[in-house]
Amino acid sequence: MNFLKRAVRSLWARKARTLIMLVALLAISSMTLGASLIDDATSRAGQAAQDGVGAEADLSLDINKLMAAGGGQGGLSASQQLESAVADKLGDSPVVESYNYTVSDGVHLLGGTKIVSGTSAQPGDATFLPLQGVLNSARMPGFQSGQDRLVAGRGLDTSTKNLDDVLVEQRFATQNNLHVGDKIRLGADDPGSKAAADFTVVGIYSDSLPTSQSDPDTGASPANGILAAIGGLAKLNGEIDNGSVRINTATFQLKSPGDLGALSAQAAHDGLDTSIYDLTLNDKAYQQMTGPINSVASTTNLAKWLIAIAGAAVLGLLVALTVRQRRREFGILLAMGERKWKLVAQLLVETAALAIVAVGLSAFFAPSLTQSAGDALLHSQVTAAQQKIDDYVAPPAGSTGVNQGTSPDSAPVAGANPIDKIHVSLDAATVGEVAGVGLGIAILAAAIPAVSAIRLTPRTILTKGK
Repeated sequence: MNFLKRAVRSLWARKARTLIMLVALLAISSMTLGASLIDDATSRAGQAAQDGVGAEADLSLDINKLMAAGGGQGGLSASQQLESAVADKLGDSPVVESYNYTVSDGVHLLGGTKIVSGTSAQPGDATFLPLQGVLNSARMPGFQSGQDRLVAGRGLDTSTKNLDDVLVEQRFATQNNLHVGDKIRLGADDPGSKAAADFTVVGIYSDSLPTSQSDPDTGASPANGILAAIGGLAKLNGEIDNGSVRINTATFQLKSPGDLGALSAQAAHDGLDTSIYDLTLNDKAYQQMTGPINSVASTTNLAKWLIAIAGAAVLGLLVALTVRQRRREFGILLAMGERKWKLVAQLLVETAALAIVAVGLSAFFAPSLTQSAGDALLHSQVTAAQQKIDDYVAPPAGSTGVNQGTSPDSAPVAGANPIDKIHVSLDAATVGEVAGVGLGIAILAAAIPAVSAIRLTPRTILTKGK
């Protein structure tokens, strides 16, 4: 009789054993499919987060490298300064979508302009106000996170780079009765300098931080926020050298995280002093958003392999027990001239047929069960991640926070909320992957005990037990 027909008849005749094997394979297939579905769902959610946040590279001075090079005692030399000309060249790179750079500076308020009531200014100088010069205000972290929003006028961009334009915070504008189009007179940060200029208020923005909180970048109250066009501010404070502005940091929005290497190579080619400056990928927002789903994915991936190993062991024992019970059947078939490979093939067909049925059944109900299980796993991870964000306490104003066990660099990224939902969907690729794993486990579990039993001769099988 053909071994395929024998396999079908054997499965039908041994209904109890067939049912036990089917249940075992169904459990293995369902759990493996569930783990694969969660892995696929978290991968898609992570990719969506990356597409939304993007890949941002930061160019900044590395203090440790500077100290190792013997610098930092008397400040940076002229050749070590980071110039806007270098950042502009990098910004024109084909791998860069957009870019921004900033400088932390200060001005003196002239013409009767006052800081917001109830806030403090520089000790001993009630007119001094620290601020930032920026190339593109829309690329500032506050505007990107939603902490800041434009309420009137327009922002700063490359078209205003060398103009005497400013954005002012709404509370500061109210204090000084400023509107879009008004002029505000600012003096150079050096109190001994007589340099001054009239800056045009091109926009008014709202900062959601309370008046009493210090801005981490300037140290001033958010209510006194001013963003100045970087070229106009540099001109006021005498920080332009041959048309290039000395800047503190630059950020580049890359088309892909993999483009960092190309940008780094271009930076070195364009004259950046790589011995003291670093170009690093800033994926803090992405990591904050994907932390919970990455934890879930790691757990399910580990579970998938443990299930595969345990499933292979259980199936191997079941098949070994079946082979032992059928020793007499195999002995008779061998004595009748049946080839050994056909007996092995029969056992493999029986197990593989059950594995295919199990994978097919699991494809019907595993997605809904997996969605529920995935939501439960993700909820616990998101709760823990959100609690960590909520528990963060900013270091006191003027402090690095190191002695308090925290620092500004460890602050959560505003607006980068952990992903709290995944969508489980079944596709042919996932079913194919699970079918391959399931068949592999089934064939491996059936082959080893079958081969070990059929190594015996018909005489041994028939005379030494059933």
